[in-house]
Amino acid sequence: MKEVTKYALAMTVVAALSPLTLSAEPQPTPAPKTCAITLAYEASVLPSVLDAIRLNLTRTFSCGVRLAELPPSFGGLTGVQQEAAIREIMKSGELMAIALVHQANQEGFRAARYPKVNAAVVNLAVLETPGADTSTVNPQYIGRSLRESVRVAARLLGMEECKNPRCGLRKPEQDPVRDAIGTNLCPPCSRKSKALLSEKGFRPEIQSR
Repeated sequence: MKEVTKYALAMTVVAALSPLTLSAEPQPTPAPKTCAITLAYEASVLPSVLDAIRLNLTRTFSCGVRLAELPPSFGGLTGVQQEAAIREIMKSGELMAIALVHQANQEGFRAARYPKVNAAVVNLAVLETPGADTSTVNPQYIGRSLRESVRVAARLLGMEECKNPRCGLRKPEQDPVRDAIGTNLCPPCSRKSKALLSEKGFRPEIQSR
């Protein structure tokens, strides 16, 4: 009889504890992060060019774009030092950073990528037409600046070069008439960029900041 009583008591305790053991709290789903890009720039970058690039990045990737001025000494830094400077400028959780410089004395330097901080430096000087008046902005230079910034941003996002002759992700070297290449992404690449942003936990942020 005592054995039966002990068994019944044990089963009562197990029954009482079972709901506590089995009903684990569901893990909360991480809230999506707001998509934001840091657009850093040297003081020598023309304001009209800077604003056009900012707006185009916002429309192309549905991300907010935060402007930040680079230190005056940025152009003379080594690659490691530039990477460190960009890391200081970026805010926690931002998708990427693009630094715009205008270094006419470095003709071979077009762009440099820093994967550790997911950033790139773009030299706008190489996009100018030789002999052109650099004190004013022409549509050709604007188009090249928009195209190069979009291409670099897409590559930082993890996208591959596109073969569509009108996609901004196409290599300029692949088209003899580079100014015919588009300044934003083709529809398939645009869908791909949105999918990648979602995979990385970012939600669109249409308005620039």
